[in-house]
Amino acid sequence: MRQLENLIEKLVIICDDIIEITDLPTNFLKNDRSKVEIESSSGLNETLKETRKYLVRKSNKKYRNSRKVTVDLKTSQTTAS
Repeated sequence: MRQLENLIEKLVIICDDIIEITDLPTNFLKNDRSKVEIESSSGLNETLKETRKYLVRKSNKKYRNSRKVTVDLKTSQTTAS
């Protein structure tokens, strides 16, 4: 947590009004798999659908058991499959 605070302080000092992705250190970007890309042309329902799929896949990869996935995501087995 402290490292993140230090990074934010540094970026606020050295960057202009907007912090760009190129301003971030490379080691910060290496393992960034937690993002879901959202296209501006997608509607809310499509974005929610894609986000739901992403979360189910991520939980399935972690637990490999549909009951554990339902507990993790606090949802029904139908939604989690």
